Amino acid sequence: MKTIVFGANGQDGHYLVELLRRQDVEILGVSRAGPWHHADVGDFSAVETLIRENEPDYIFHLAAQSTTSHEALFENHRTISTGTINVLEAAHRHCPEARVFITGSGVQFCNVGAALDENTPFEASSPYAIARIQSVFAARYYRSLGLRTYVGYLFHHESPRRPPKHLSRMIARRPAHREW
Repeated sequence: MKTIVFGANGQDGHYLVELLRRQDVEILGVSRAGPWHHADVGDFSAVETLIRENEPDYIFHLAAQSTTSHEALFENHRTISTGTINVLEAAHRHCPEARVFITGSGVQFCNVGAALDENTPFEASSPYAIARIQSVFAARYYRSLGLRTYVGYLFHHESPRRPPKHLSRMIARRPAHREW
């Protein structure tokens, strides 16, 4: 069994690759950094070449800039939205039997303080949420074309692999308040 993991250098990609290695899966890790095959998921030509030449059974698109900041508008769009379409179109053209996993996020849902499920309406509350919402609709479209696409919604998943600038890491590193 062969798989391609886009975003292999990120938190989720790292742990997925570890799991797949323990299961003796042949893995092509793809990232813009780290010890992986260097490629940009926002570049259709690069994505198409990787998928066409490797003919994977499974494709995971986990690449993302993990920020909801407005300054990341174009980066989120390129990596998440365009990256999703690139992965789906390349799989549709070159390995339509592959299973394609696209990540969603808890931040793309309307949060009114109640439990969420996949029927909860989306809310375009940030550039990151907008990109994730677009990806879900792209996955649904390609599913209608017969491609086996799956969306996994990831909620509040943290680990030591989060970068120091990530909000959860900054909170964890902050010294405890002391009463004087």
